[in-house]
Amino acid sequence: ARLCRVQAATPEECVVIDPIVIKDLSPLAELMGDEGTIKVFHACSQDMEVLYHTLGVLPAPIFDTQVAAAFLGERMQMSYNGLVHAFCDVDLPKTESLTDWSRRPLSDLQLEYAVDDVRYLIVAYGVIMDRLGQLGRVSWVTDEMRPLANVEHYVVDQRLAFKRVKRINSCTRRQLAIARELAAWRERRAERRNNVCNAVFNNADNVHISLNQDNLTAF
Repeated sequence: ARLCRVQAATPEECVVIDPIVIKDLSPLAELMGDEGTIKVFHACSQDMEVLYHTLGVLPAPIFDTQVAAAFLGERMQMSYNGLVHAFCDVDLPKTESLTDWSRRPLSDLQLEYAVDDVRYLIVAYGVIMDRLGQLGRVSWVTDEMRPLANVEHYVVDQRLAFKRVKRINSCTRRQLAIARELAAWRERRAERRNNVCNAVFNNADNVHISLNQDNLTAF
């Protein structure tokens, strides 16, 4: 997938970086690899994959607020808007959630949306860490995030991509073969389109097609 924007925040400021216009991203790569700086993400897998393949550096150390929130009783796969509402008591607009970030110039509304994407993340991180500390669960979250910082997690053999699909164990051998080919095709298609795999179709679609292959007349 193509890296079209990078938004970052510290307790003091928020910035939006345009990797389409800025050709030298070495300062960003250096920051991503700085072991002394914790990089906070929400649902980090796709971001980590794109950053790794663009910069050649896997961000580390990292903290994923979606993973951490689950250890505080929030639902799995919690959205960023839900996180901000739960831990910052702020309701974010959804106006630009489906925007095409590869088009230029970016509008003021797009830039504001991008900033909001990280403006409250650093605040939520502080609240989450405080609560995890009070409950003695910081080490639990650290252990859970360790695989996310492994390069092998983001270097996928296309023929093995189907193993990342949830509910895949419910498939028969024939259905597994279909799921394997679908997942490999999705990887190739996303690579050609310079896009994330979920933009082609998501894992739930893969399982649905594989489980219902008898009802398909063409693909």
